[in-house]
Amino acid sequence: MSCRSDALWYSQFLASDSAVFDVGARQEVLTLFGFRDRPHDFAATKVGAKPEECVFLLDFARPLERIRYWLGFSNRWLGLTFVVLVPVVHQGQGKSNLVINVHRGQPYFECILEIWRDHRGAARSTQSKPADGMQIVADYKKHFPDDWPVAMSSKLDRPT
Repeated sequence: MSCRSDALWYSQFLASDSAVFDVGARQEVLTLFGFRDRPHDFAATKVGAKPEECVFLLDFARPLERIRYWLGFSNRWLGLTFVVLVPVVHQGQGKSNLVINVHRGQPYFECILEIWRDHRGAARSTQSKPADGMQIVADYKKHFPDDWPVAMSSKLDRPT
């Protein structure tokens, strides 16, 4: 499956009320919901939740973080990218340091990079009522159960 055809697929269906980009890889499935009236908002989940249950959005205001592999060592600067840490933000949160991981072996790896190129720097167009920290943690664990250690180890909130 080529990324270009998937990117066209989600672009064509953004004219509907919502578009689903659903690709399976191993045991986890990343589902993104795009919205017609909010072109830079994509709700994300890895548990197959319905659009109205998704409380996390891709956070295009922050950059992707690449974990690279070079000469047997992982680092953030040199080598082949084998994991990208994708920033997500809870709808009831102003700023976030949470990320989900996408591995090179997953069929939607290249598509995430392409989506980020298309929407990088875009501000979120909606925010719901503020959520408390415990609710954000519970929702994250519910929607991204396999990404919990990654969320705690991200360095995306470092000053630039």
